[in-house]
Order: sequence, then C-alpha cells, then structure tokens
Amino acid sequence: IFTYPAFAVEGYPNRDSTPFAKYYNVPEAQSFLRGTLRFQGNPAFMQCLVDCGFLDDTPRDFLAKDAPATTWRETFAKLLGCEATSEAIEEAVVKKSGISGESRARIIRGMKWLGLFSDNDPIKGGNYLDTLAKTLESKMSFQEGERDMILLQHKFDVELKDGKKQHITSTMIEYGQPNGTTAMAKTVGIPCGIT
Repeated sequence: IFTYPAFAVEGYPNRDSTPFAKYYNVPEAQSFLRGTLRFQGNPAFMQCLVDCGFLDDTPRDFLAKDAPATTWRETFAKLLGCEATSEAIEEAVVKKSGISGESRARIIRGMKWLGLFSDNDPIKGGNYLDTLAKTLESKMSFQEGERDMILLQHKFDVELKDGKKQHITSTMIEYGQPNGTTAMAKTVGIPCGIT
C-alpha cells in the first residue's frame, strides 16, 4: 500500500470492518475496510509466530518463573515438537507456516534476532505467549533518544450527487518526542482524556 514515499508498509484488515460504516455515519458506503498499517514483512512474521503456536497461554511448568534454566532453542523446539537444533527448528517452522523464498529468509533472520534459536535463557512468563511477550518487550523497548511514529491514512472513493467521482486521500504522520510524550499518547491517550 503506498502511503508516503519514505515508508514501505502493508495493510491488513482489522476483523470485521462493516460496523464502522455506521459508526462513521456513512451507511450508504458500498464497501468499507478498516485496517492496520505495518512495515512490510511484519504481518507475515507475526502470522508465522501464530502458526508456530506462540499464542498458546496454557501454563507450562518449564516456563514458570522458578523453573530450572533452559535455552530459547530448547523451549522453541518443545513448542514445535522437534529436536533442539537450529536446522530442525527451521525445518519445523517452515513446515508449520509454509514460508518460503525471501520471506522465509527474512522471518528466520527475525526469529534469530529475537533469540528464539539461541542458548539464552528465556524470560519466563509461565506460558509461551507471555514468555514471547517478555522477550519482545526486552528486545524492542525504546532506547534512550528513540521515539515512536504513527502513520494513519484514509482513502475514500466518493460518488457525489451529480455523479462526479472523486478519490480523496488523507494521511497523517506523527512523531513522538525522544524521551518524552509518545505519538500514541498525543493522538490517542490525550484526546481520550480530554473528552
């Protein structure tokens, strides 16, 4: 989806969008899509984590906070039901998710960057979902001086009463302040607090 020249993003639908035509007071809309924009590759990466079983919130003794030390590689292998070698894990990921080609290389590289193939002890959260969340939080928290960014876009194909057709695009890019207020707080939290 082209949104702005500096960003390579892709969009995907947020559940059932049809009720939003009513919420936005455009009941005459013949089609309506409400979605999320993420950097290219993010939706496929997240879907692969889902396919591998990382949304499982079933308590696991070996992921309890006081459980004996283990490695992410061993933990990931248990989830996939395979040997705890990098080759076996990659093969199991491919089999479960169906990833291939450039997408496969990018996703496996991302999983390795997260440490899922490593000998590091995972930050245990009691289950796979919370353990992954703690890992994501530790790897992806803002560092000193970093800031967030929000990209919001609305596209409308409109037919006016006189039959004239228009394509209208509205794009917002908002940046947070380094070490200060986030763009998310400025555009969501503060307006909610005011109303």
